[in-house]
Amino acid sequence: MAGLGNNNKKMGNIPISHNNTSEALKSLAMANKALKNGTSITILPEGHRTRNGILQPFMRGPFHMAKNSEADIVPIAMKGLWEIKSVKSMIVRPGTVELVFGDPVSYEYYKDLSDRELKTRVKDIISGLLDSSK
Repeated sequence: MAGLGNNNKKMGNIPISHNNTSEALKSLAMANKALKNGTSITILPEGHRTRNGILQPFMRGPFHMAKNSEADIVPIAMKGLWEIKSVKSMIVRPGTVELVFGDPVSYEYYKDLSDRELKTRVKDIISGLLDSSK
């Protein structure tokens, strides 16, 4: 992510490149190290903001990293962001954003799943959280 490097590092962000596989792997290794050192991290598994307000396919990397670090996963759905600001608009409208937390998914539960299977299960959970209380 050009132009954001210093600010991202100061804020503790680890941007993951969508265009450069080796850079993406370096970023995932940094995040994996943070997890193994006991730091909780937030990952947006879609890889970018939705372009149409609908949950997009998840990337596989975060789930591969979770398995490697044996981290528990707490699914979180963010409801209302699209209505407040679409990625195509510079206008931020007034509104409410709701964070809906799912039950933790323990490493013991998913340790025998492939990263693809884990990705699908977590996406299904988040999709269910988005559909709840509509």
